[in-house]
Order: sequence, then C-alpha cells, then structure tokens
Amino acid sequence: MNILLSILKKPIVWLIIIATVAILYYRHSSNFKVEKQDKIEETEMDITSIKEIAEWEFLNIQREEFLDTTLKRGNVQLARIYTGTLRLGLNMKHARKDWAIRHNDTIQLYLPAIELLDRDFIDESNTRTFHESGKITPELKESLYEKAKLVMKAKALTPENISIAEHNAKDQFTYMFKSLGFKTVVISMNECIE
Repeated sequence: MNILLSILKKPIVWLIIIATVAILYYRHSSNFKVEKQDKIEETEMDITSIKEIAEWEFLNIQREEFLDTTLKRGNVQLARIYTGTLRLGLNMKHARKDWAIRHNDTIQLYLPAIELLDRDFIDESNTRTFHESGKITPELKESLYEKAKLVMKAKALTPENISIAEHNAKDQFTYMFKSLGFKTVVISMNECIE
C-alpha cells in the first residue's frame, strides 16, 4: 500500500493516467455520432393515427335542469331534475379524405365542425323525481326526458361554447403537429352543425 501511495504522488504517473483516460474516452466516443435534431420526422402513420382516434373532446359542459309537466285531465303532475354532461368536440370520421395536406414544413388541416359527440348525454341513473302525482305513464316520462334533452342542448350549444371548443381544438392540433416537426400549422374548420 505504501508503494502505491508513493507512486501516485509522482506527477508523471497522474499525467499518464489522465492521458490514458482521455485516449480511451476519445476512442469510445468517436464510434458514436451525436446530432441534435430540431425536427422530428412525421410519418403517414402519425397522421393516420390522429384521424383513427375518431372523437376528440375539447369542451364538456355539465348541466342540471328542472322540468315539470301538468296534465289537466286526471290531475297528473311530474317534476324531475335531470343531469347530464354534454361533450363538444370533433368527430374525425366526418373529416374529408385529404384533411391533412403537407407543403414542406407547413401543414394545412381541414377539420370537421365542432359537434355534440354523444347524443345520450343525460345520466338517467342520476335523474331525480322532485314531485309525482296521478297516473304517470311511460310516454309522459319519455316526453319529459326528450324535453330535457332539447333544453340542455339549447343551453350548451351556444356560439360562445362552440367558439371555446374550436379554439381548444385549434390549439391542441397546432401543438400536436408542431411536435411532429411542422413549423407552420394552418387550420380551417367547418361551421358547427347541430
């Protein structure tokens, strides 16, 4: 041990050790080439998989509606509270075939309109009967249910909510395609249909 310590105290030994380590490091690292790549190469598969996801939700609206009905004959009354979640977004099944067109480092996206993604948005298990009297028929319950759907849709599909969903969609698709390496993302959207 004393011999090893006396050898390590000599500067020439340290110089040889450092030179050996440097040579080994240089030889090892010269076999590998490290390059920084600013652009991730996009593929047809990436773009296809974006379309195959089909439904993209960009805004969800929770609603609770109180509805009642009174029928004069038979003194029938029914009052219920309906709750539901309306999801606004894109259904890529409605996108045109050439929805993504590439021009060098620019991509033009033609997105379908914002729409209601689920037509059965009322949570029936959470529907509460507030008041009930007289003979309630299944037709009356169905009628009130359909009315609740119409009221919820009218309150959720406002120009403001559609605009928020469109803005969220544009932001999300811009971010996705920029992460695929496109410098410029141009988006056109159809107008909402409902």
